[in-house]
Amino acid sequence: MSDPVRNGIGRIGLPGYGRVLGAALRAPIPAGRVAELTGVNDNTARMIMRKLKAVGLVHVAAWSKRETKGYEPLWGYGDKVEPPYPGGRRRPQGSRTRNLASQAIVLAVILRQLDLEPTTIKRLAEVSGMNWNDLNRILKSWEEDGLVRVSDWDPPVAGGTPSRMYSVGFGPSPKRPKAKSASEQCRRYKATKEGRAAMLTMIRATAANDPHAQEAA
Repeated sequence: MSDPVRNGIGRIGLPGYGRVLGAALRAPIPAGRVAELTGVNDNTARMIMRKLKAVGLVHVAAWSKRETKGYEPLWGYGDKVEPPYPGGRRRPQGSRTRNLASQAIVLAVILRQLDLEPTTIKRLAEVSGMNWNDLNRILKSWEEDGLVRVSDWDPPVAGGTPSRMYSVGFGPSPKRPKAKSASEQCRRYKATKEGRAAMLTMIRATAANDPHAQEAA
């Protein structure tokens, strides 16, 4: 059976978007490179980049002079300040994207969370509404394409195997730490709880001695 993505029809899916963004994260890319990565034609590639720009995931990082006339955008990852069009008044770039694909919106939600802090698949499922299995498969494909990496490990409170925590970026990932015993996890939980209690006590004592805080109360 032929692959509809390779034939240039149908949706490229979240793995396809990740392939494009992983390339744009490493270096600005033209629409032609987008077409190569996804198997779509040039017009569809330009539409893809307009959708990604509309949700703040890419920006025009530079302009490349065409062989014929004018300049074409080179797309970089993220929502950043764009350089002005070098040829004076810019030619129309086509209609604005009005009906964003739901996948582009979900993609933006996931990547903004990963830009914010290292995040587990469980947390990503909560913020995106996707199920764990789909996210696990997608993140592995994004990791292969250099869009995300495992940047940390989340040790479970009750003992067991630490969970992957993903961030946007490429490069080596830290090794998974050994699973801690239940007793070690209980000691860690107790220490954390005691630390929070001590912090609250200090905050309350500081507020009690602050005349401005007393006036506000």
